[in-house]
Amino acid sequence: MITVVVPVYNTGKWLPRAIDSLLIQTYNDYEIFIIDDGSTDGSSEICDQQGKKSDRIKVYHKANGGLSTVRNFGIDHAKGDYIIFPDSDDWVEPNYLEKLYNDMNQSGTDLAICGYWRSNIKKDKHYQKKIEQMVLNRNEAITLLVKAVGFQGYAWNKLYNLKTIRENNLRFDEELKAVQDLHFAVRYFSFCNKVFFDTTPLYHYSTDTGGVTTFKNFGQRELSGIKTYEKILEVLKGKYPDAEKEVHTSLSTWLLMLMQCYFVNNVKEPKTLRMIKRKFRRHVFYYIRSNRYSKRKRYGSSIAAISPRLYYYLLCKYGHVTVYRKK
Repeated sequence: MITVVVPVYNTGKWLPRAIDSLLIQTYNDYEIFIIDDGSTDGSSEICDQQGKKSDRIKVYHKANGGLSTVRNFGIDHAKGDYIIFPDSDDWVEPNYLEKLYNDMNQSGTDLAICGYWRSNIKKDKHYQKKIEQMVLNRNEAITLLVKAVGFQGYAWNKLYNLKTIRENNLRFDEELKAVQDLHFAVRYFSFCNKVFFDTTPLYHYSTDTGGVTTFKNFGQRELSGIKTYEKILEVLKGKYPDAEKEVHTSLSTWLLMLMQCYFVNNVKEPKTLRMIKRKFRRHVFYYIRSNRYSKRKRYGSSIAAISPRLYYYLLCKYGHVTVYRKK
């Protein structure tokens, strides 16, 4: 059996689309958990309405605690052998569960991953046009996982084995508020011998609902991302050098975006900015050496390590990288 955990927090107006797509699955042995995380906009009532559509649906209401608490609640109450975590504002293909289940079991791997569409009302955009299938060993899988391309750390395109989760006491870290799904995936992957990846898009990641995160704010959630990447580095340290380099690059990218957002939002916390600058200088070498970015962006990062304010000034004047401005 597969347990499908659907977290809801003020996303009730999109929930019927998600549930309808889950109820027409070609795979039959599954249960659906709709878990309301203390919604405040009437989504709780919509959850109850959706729960009446099928006997396979169970609706839970809990006090607001964040996405990780919802997913951990699902892990604790799941009756299935496998578990997956689609978002309530997205939707899936009819063979979403069947394909992932068959991919994992027929390949004899510990995890199955599918491709996805970035979807809106007008069109779908598949991030990888050429359909490929691959079996990855642990090192290959972790390295690809932490890169900024490929299947990434999303929880909704991965079918996890609950036995592996429970035997190794894996949980979503409730202290983290950003990138926590990647942190969970890295730890899970470290217990996998092999991982199966099929780029066939089975999941629709909605860009109409705010489902795609835009890095434009500056607050505790965004700052929490620093701790997440640092914790990921602790897991990888000394074991997966290629993946380590990628995470150092991702952390430096995160810190660079924090610098931008600090000035965009006109934040007046010089102590926080100094902390970001100090951490950025520790990791900027990886950004400069990375082939992810153009020479102009890498050159700009070296300026940011010296003076974030000058970097932002030049950024606004010459537009080397994207800046999200307040409307």
